[in-house]
Amino acid sequence: MNIIKPDPYMEFYATHKALHPEQPMVLRAFRKQDVEEVDALLALSRGNREAVKTDSDWQVLNELIVFYIRRWPSEWMEFRKTMPGIRQTRGSGGYSASREIRYVASIPLRLERLIKAIFPKNQFSKKFTSEFIRRYKAFQVGGVGN
Repeated sequence: MNIIKPDPYMEFYATHKALHPEQPMVLRAFRKQDVEEVDALLALSRGNREAVKTDSDWQVLNELIVFYIRRWPSEWMEFRKTMPGIRQTRGSGGYSASREIRYVASIPLRLERLIKAIFPKNQFSKKFTSEFIRRYKAFQVGGVGN
């Protein structure tokens, strides 16, 4: 049995349509489980989440990575398959051929966008990246298998 809950934003849609009649508006149905996962992630990330600094922020980031893996498993598996090739092409220690750049981590673009959505002012600085690869070895490029 499907339970359909009325959309609380229907008035907003009607107003938007009245103000911009030329723009097509498409309403899309989502599975309840998907909506609940996003709602739980948003509830967890409430508060001052500008950048990953505290243990609480790292917990949110961990849940975000778990959400990404569950939501896009084929994309995650494809990323995992490409990591050995990325590590191999980076040479000893993750350095570029000219040794001017050191590659320390690789993150799927969608996951990077999710991180930036929750932590909009987070910089992928040396400090953040070092802690990130210390916690999540799956993303590490330099120094692994090189």
